[in-house]
Amino acid sequence: MAIKLFDKRFKKLYNNSYKKLYKIKRKNKLSSILNIAIVGLGTVGSGVVKMLSENKKIITTDNDLTINLVKVLDKDASRAQKLGLDKSIIVTDFGQIISDKSIAVVVELIGGVTVAKDFIERALNAKKSVVTANKDLMCKYGTDLIKLACKNGVQILFGASCCGTIPIISVLENNFKADKIISIKGIFNGTTNFILTKMNDELMHFDDALAIAQDIGFAEADPTSDVDGFDSAYKLCILSRIAFGAKINIEDVTRTGIRAISRMDIVMSKKLGYVIKLLAICKENSAGELELRVSPFLVPTNHQFATINGGTNSVVINGNYSGVVSMSGAGAGSKPTASSVVNDIISCDGGYTPFVPNEHRVFAKDWESEFFIKLPIADSVGTLAKIAKCFGDNAVSIDSCIEEKDVIGDKKNLVITLYKTSYLQLQKALNAVKKLECVLDEPSVIEIFNEDK
Repeated sequence: MAIKLFDKRFKKLYNNSYKKLYKIKRKNKLSSILNIAIVGLGTVGSGVVKMLSENKKIITTDNDLTINLVKVLDKDASRAQKLGLDKSIIVTDFGQIISDKSIAVVVELIGGVTVAKDFIERALNAKKSVVTANKDLMCKYGTDLIKLACKNGVQILFGASCCGTIPIISVLENNFKADKIISIKGIFNGTTNFILTKMNDELMHFDDALAIAQDIGFAEADPTSDVDGFDSAYKLCILSRIAFGAKINIEDVTRTGIRAISRMDIVMSKKLGYVIKLLAICKENSAGELELRVSPFLVPTNHQFATINGGTNSVVINGNYSGVVSMSGAGAGSKPTASSVVNDIISCDGGYTPFVPNEHRVFAKDWESEFFIKLPIADSVGTLAKIAKCFGDNAVSIDSCIEEKDVIGDKKNLVITLYKTSYLQLQKALNAVKKLECVLDEPSVIEIFNEDK
C-alpha cells in the first residue's frame, strides 16, 4: 500500500513538473493559438481536417496549443462542404491566404510541382511557415526552398513526405548528430509493397494485384510514380541528403520498378528461399562513393524486410556507433500521412533551421552484388553452353542453374543465380546473351539482397 501511495505521489509530482517545464518551452513557439490554412482537400488534406477535429482535445491538452483552421483552398469547393467546414473559411484565391496576416502556417497538400512550388515560395516570402507532404517537390527543389525559408526566418517542414507514420526525417536530423551514417535501406513505398505481397501470398499477376490496390485507394489511377519506382527514389533523395549531407538529385539514383515482375519470378524466388521486395538503398562504398538505387530485390525469408507486408514501410539506418536502428509503420493511406502532417504543424516553433545539404559527393556507377536471372529459352542443343560462354567471356560467374517450365504454358526458363559480380560487367554479359537465337525474350534480372549491401 505504501509503495502504491508513493507511486501516485511521485507520478503527480512528475506530471506537474513536466507540464510547467513544457509550458516554459511553449513560450518560444509561434503562439499558444496557431492559425493555419490548408491548400488541397484531397485524400491527405481531408485526413488532416478530420484529425484536427477528432483529436482536438489531445492536441490542445498535450501540446498546450490550439490550432485554428481559418482558411481552406481547393479547386473543388464541395470537398470542404462535405467535411462540414464553414463556408466563411473557403477561399478561391491563394492571395487571400497570403494577405491574411493572422495565418502563421500554410499546409500545402495539392501535390505536383509547378503550382505547389509557386504557392510555397509565396508563403515563405510572406514570412509564413510551410508544412508539406510533397515528396516530388522536396526532392527536386527542397534545398532551394529550405534556403528561402531560412532567409525569411520561417520554416518548411516536410516530415510527411517520407514513409508515412515513420518519423524518419526527425530521427535523422535529431538522433544521429554524432554518428557517421553508413547506410539507409528500406521499403519506402506502401503501394508497391501491397502489390508484391498480394503477388507473393496469392500468386496474382501484377495487373490483378494493382487493380485491387487501386480499388482500395492504395494506388492512384495513374500508378506510374509508385510502380516505376519514382516515389521511392524521391524519398531516397530527401533522406540521403540529410543522412550524408550531400547534394543529391533524382538523376543520381539508379531506378527500376516492379512492372516486369512475373508470377514465375515469384514462384522461383520462393523455391530459392526469397521474397521479392522493392527496396531503396543508399550506402557509402569503400571508395567513399555513394550508391543510390531503387530496385526489386530477392530478400531472404529470414530477413526483417521479408516480413514487412501490405502497405507497411520499413527503414533501417546503420550508424558507425549507433549500429542498426529499425523503424516500421503504415506507409499508405490518408491517416498515416495526415498524422505526420499534423505532427509537423505542431512542431512549427519559428526557431528551427532545417538542414541544408552542401557537400559534393561522387556517385557510384557500378557495384558488386549477387543476381537472379530468368531467361526464356528455346529447347535446343547447346543452349546452356552458349549462355554460360557469354557470362564467362565477361567475367561473370554462375552460382546455380535450374531449368523450369513457366507457370503458364510450356515455355521453358533458365533460372540462374550469380556469385557476387560487377553490375556493369553483368550488363555486358546480358547484351551478349540477348543476341543469342536460343533466348526468346527479355531476361528478368533481380538483385539478391545481402546485408553487407
